[in-house]
Amino acid sequence: MHMHVNRIARQLDALGPPVASACVILACSCRSATAAPNDPRLCIKLMRRGTEEHRLQRRRLVLDEDAYLILNGSTPCDSVYRGEHGAWPFAVFFGRGLLDEALRERLPDDDGPEAQGVCFLEHLRPHGDAVSQRLRALARHVESGEHDRLWCDEQVTELLAEALRLERELQQVSRRIASVKAATRRELLRRVMLASDFICSHHDHAITLDDIAGAAGLSPFHLLRMFRQVHGVTPHAYLLAKRLLVAERLLQRTQMDLTEIAARSGFGTRWSLFRHLRRRRGAGGDALRQRCDPAPCRISA
Repeated sequence: MHMHVNRIARQLDALGPPVASACVILACSCRSATAAPNDPRLCIKLMRRGTEEHRLQRRRLVLDEDAYLILNGSTPCDSVYRGEHGAWPFAVFFGRGLLDEALRERLPDDDGPEAQGVCFLEHLRPHGDAVSQRLRALARHVESGEHDRLWCDEQVTELLAEALRLERELQQVSRRIASVKAATRRELLRRVMLASDFICSHHDHAITLDDIAGAAGLSPFHLLRMFRQVHGVTPHAYLLAKRLLVAERLLQRTQMDLTEIAARSGFGTRWSLFRHLRRRRGAGGDALRQRCDPAPCRISA
């Protein structure tokens, strides 16, 4: 389904109050424009092309093609789609009835999402995990024009189950943080995720450790220690990996020259881009573009 972004607003408005078991799949293409306020349902979304810049509780969160995002739907959120050749968002909105049913199938856990009213951490999640794979498969199926309702229902149900499982695992990551109280560990995990989101959303700018720490509400010393415990790498290494991921995507999908790619990815200069590509991939930008199949790059350890 292809539509201009102002039709998205009308479609979501037409949904009315959330039906207990209803799930809605939104797949469209649009020009750069402001989207409607978020639907008050749990949502998992990705961008097939372009970006969606969110304003979520006074923070800037940019979803691009390298990650997916889970929103609880309980916090007001406005967003803007951008893309040189249009933006291609894909989202699944879950009815509360399906969420309640999924929770009844799981055993309660003090550190899991069940214990906290299933409040997902609203942060950027790099592609590659089980949720990402299922979400992308669903997007490809819908984009192909097929309308196998049973298959889609099964995939949506499994998608939610995988999201709950991975959220449980993410909450358990907080155990790496040296703190006595579980609630303190979860709060520190949330703040570290704010830091990694800030890096991914501002990778094309010159950012400092103070900038990242400020976004997380932590001191630079505390952030550096917590960031290593959660992600296994320093903020600087995380930033470089994100910039490389963006640079390689632009090399593969566009005809931009290396100077523009360096600016878009955050490396600043053509020479800096070449140096980092050479160090990580053993080849510069032109060679990688000819090869057209650079090895996958992740932004975590």
